[in-house]
Amino acid sequence: MGYYIYQNCASFFINKEHFSTAVKILHDLIKKEVVWNWVSPVNKLEKDPQKAIKQLLTACRWDPSFDENGNIDNIQFIGKNLGQEEQLFQALAPYVKKDSYIELSGEEGEIWRYEFDGNKMEENFAELDFDCNKEIVEKILKQKKLLPTLMGLHPKLDDRISKVLMN
Repeated sequence: MGYYIYQNCASFFINKEHFSTAVKILHDLIKKEVVWNWVSPVNKLEKDPQKAIKQLLTACRWDPSFDENGNIDNIQFIGKNLGQEEQLFQALAPYVKKDSYIELSGEEGEIWRYEFDGNKMEENFAELDFDCNKEIVEKILKQKKLLPTLMGLHPKLDDRISKVLMN
């Protein structure tokens, strides 16, 4: 079964100078976490650090892309269900460039990001708050032709849209 997740966007970077250390950390983490049944087995680790980090991330359902200098310049989720991504990215966090992030959404509509500060990773959930964006919401509500496309985003907004459409 599981809980389906989808990647919305990302800005993710690891300098190739960190690959050897990151590979060791990831490999140790995967070996230690025997309950990670969502991770593909890694029987023989590649010797080249770039190939090894790709091998390990791919085993964890993340496909890294590389720039012309060999650095990881982005990452794409290639799985279906949520695993222990927090542990994975917390382990990699010291090697991930500051201000990198990965934005995901879940099957029930929630949106969250793994945000990196150059040392650690923090998981932050999006909050939809129409009161703090009152001016924007009022402008949207005045554009009646857009309103039907916004139905279903949030119950509080649905009520307001219904009232505007009925008038």
